[in-house]
Amino acid sequence: MKTKLTILSGLTRKLLIAGFILTGIGNTYAQAPIEGGRTYYIDGIGADFAAPKDTFINFMGAYSGGAYTNSTGLFNALTVRGVAPTTLGTINILLVPGYTGVEPSPLAIGNTINGGFDYMAPSRSIVIKPHPGANYIITTSGSVATNGALLRFNGVGHITIDGEGTPGQRNLTFQMSSGSNQTTSKVIEYTSFSQNGCQNIAIRNSTINGNSTNSAINTYAGFYIGGTTTPSAPVRRSQNITIENNVIQAVRHGVFARGIGLTANSHDLNLIVRNNIIGGTIAPNGSLPTTFVGGVTNAAGILIASQANCLIQGNTIRNSLPTAGGFRGIELSSQSGNLSLDSIVNINGNKIYNLYTSIGGNGVYGIRANLGAHAQPMGSSIVNNTIGRIGATGGTGAINTFNYATGILVEDNSVNAGYSILHNSVYLSNDTLPGGGFTTCLGVSNTVTGGLTVFNNIFANRGGRQLSATGNPTFTYGIVLTGTTNPFSASGHNAFYLNDSRGGYSSVGFWLTRNRFTVAEWMQVSGSTNDVMTIPPFVNGDDSTLTISNGMGSTLGNTGLNVFVLTDINGLPRTTTPSRGAYQFTGNSALAFHPLVGSRTYAINGVNSWPVGPGGNGSFGTVADAIHYLNNTGVTGTGNVTLQIEPGYPKESVFIPAVTNFTGSNASRPVVLTIAPTHNDTISTTALSHPNYTSTLRLLGTRHFQINGAGLPGQR
Repeated sequence: MKTKLTILSGLTRKLLIAGFILTGIGNTYAQAPIEGGRTYYIDGIGADFAAPKDTFINFMGAYSGGAYTNSTGLFNALTVRGVAPTTLGTINILLVPGYTGVEPSPLAIGNTINGGFDYMAPSRSIVIKPHPGANYIITTSGSVATNGALLRFNGVGHITIDGEGTPGQRNLTFQMSSGSNQTTSKVIEYTSFSQNGCQNIAIRNSTINGNSTNSAINTYAGFYIGGTTTPSAPVRRSQNITIENNVIQAVRHGVFARGIGLTANSHDLNLIVRNNIIGGTIAPNGSLPTTFVGGVTNAAGILIASQANCLIQGNTIRNSLPTAGGFRGIELSSQSGNLSLDSIVNINGNKIYNLYTSIGGNGVYGIRANLGAHAQPMGSSIVNNTIGRIGATGGTGAINTFNYATGILVEDNSVNAGYSILHNSVYLSNDTLPGGGFTTCLGVSNTVTGGLTVFNNIFANRGGRQLSATGNPTFTYGIVLTGTTNPFSASGHNAFYLNDSRGGYSSVGFWLTRNRFTVAEWMQVSGSTNDVMTIPPFVNGDDSTLTISNGMGSTLGNTGLNVFVLTDINGLPRTTTPSRGAYQFTGNSALAFHPLVGSRTYAINGVNSWPVGPGGNGSFGTVADAIHYLNNTGVTGTGNVTLQIEPGYPKESVFIPAVTNFTGSNASRPVVLTIAPTHNDTISTTALSHPNYTSTLRLLGTRHFQINGAGLPGQR
């Protein structure tokens, strides 16, 4: 047996194997079932020295019954013979040097009539691991067929594949072969049968590679739960499936999990998708096959349908192929039917970024929920997620279509949707909009008429048009509500940041067919409370994962409402006065941006040294910089707040944001845009391509704002 052989030296072992092969080719072994509590080896040779056999050549070597041979594959042995019912304990399967990883056919475990294998049970669970210090790439010498998979679980359970041979590493890869370019094929598939659904299966610490070219992605999914025709519903529920700490790349869908939606209470149960990286770093149109994800309309990093008690946590979803529209980082879907909708789903602590589409009339979405019509609340939470750098260069249409870049989109048809949207950070920072385009951090369709709880989020949006875009100006929003009924059960303590330096319009919200330009107006009409304007510390810094660390300049560190979210995106405990956004942090007020102070003069002189700390002094490079700061921080104190153009002012290189009715606007502290004595200058944006309805300086509902061109009395 292998366990006796391993005490021999490497040379002795090779000599013994060579002698065995020469003198014992064709030897057979007792066909005893695999036993609990034992270790089995995959070594690429399959020779053994004592019965019962514990060393196999591979997983899929031919076997249909009778005695084992050197060429018997371990999965086929399990499927045909099952496990010994009188034994207990974990069945360990170790990949050891000599195993090439190239299988004669796609891998499958479990019979294809009723699923499963004899006497599978939690007391005889199977664990598959690579040998420490070795790396293995599992593939097939042939190709994966239409609707097929490189690895298929046929109604089996109690199996763990753990690719961590060396601590902290991923030493196991599942690689679609070069010929496996069928667009309905998957890397790993969980298939159920009328008598057996997949259950208690975990795949961890592995790399999942689909089939792609340098410009297209062929493989349907990295992980697929569903029916045998791709995509379709299964015939029996799956439960307790765990997909954890894997890298999933070069696939259209990272994880696609579809349960039974046309029969009430038939959801899949307890799916966990945690700490995976979905989307690689090899961009399209280079010399190598791309490892991005997506590539077809409405693909998703993670798509779930008819799942209950599901956890989607700690995943990084990034880098979608831009040549297809509608990509969703995470999607809750009703495509299985509306009798078993997703419920009690926790989307927590995911990082979503670099999602783009260049397809006209299409949007892209960080998180999208569309569960159709339902009367009961879904009891789902969207918490502690970051969404950054998503853009749609061709997203057009009416505002209520949401065919544009949207951070979080809810489209259920319900008076009691049942979503808690808490402590998320969304930053849309891409100047990719077409003329007349839209973008919003949070979108809610007109079919959602109640049941949303929205607290402690940071909604930051400075998305603008492409400089080459012509036609109507763009519209940048924090929140868009397209219905006439307020969808919020409760809302408050959200922080907004808005800026548009490309000639468009920025608005805190849109509701009842009107732009709500200021946070005060938004709170008045929506019923939200304690919302603020701010400049988050990740602006002009980390626009991907939106990190905020202890000591960064911010006033958001302890100004949230306690909504009983116990930890942040990194698992750190939250306090009873939590931070707004995804990260719990201790902010440094002395380094934060605060309102401009009455009776102060702030120079506009080409030097961006923005005021920090309460009552801080500073200067601005351009008028656009000054208005940007004013709109997002407001004013305080008494006396004129003077913004003074001085020598060194370099003219405007971007459009000046429209001046809104900024926070703290009051007759006792008017803002005065003026020019220094003895200085003459011109505010101009003539070097820029102007879309329709733009101007050099725009005032939108502005109050207590003056322009005084007299540097000295009697002059202009």
